[in-house]
Amino acid sequence: GIAKSNRNDGLIVVDFYKEKNNLFIKIDDNGGGIQNKNDENIAKHQSMATKITKSRIKNFKKEYKEDVFFELKNIVIPNMETMGVQVSFKLPLQYKST
Repeated sequence: GIAKSNRNDGLIVVDFYKEKNNLFIKIDDNGGGIQNKNDENIAKHQSMATKITKSRIKNFKKEYKEDVFFELKNIVIPNMETMGVQVSFKLPLQYKST
């Protein structure tokens, strides 16, 4: 996210919190954002990390029959300028007895 940004003040913030039996993870950066998918060069490129994450989420849902959430979106300020990307996860907590 921030590696391709022209900014010199790159920032990544990771938040974790538990709600009921779920773990929520939110990752924000102040990079250039997700580019317009209508751009021909962008449309040809598929992020390997996003592709792998979507595959893992799909497999997790199939195997454990649990509610899992993954979202990737631009952080946009009121004047519609993109200020980075937010990645959010909701994962069920699983406890193992030792």
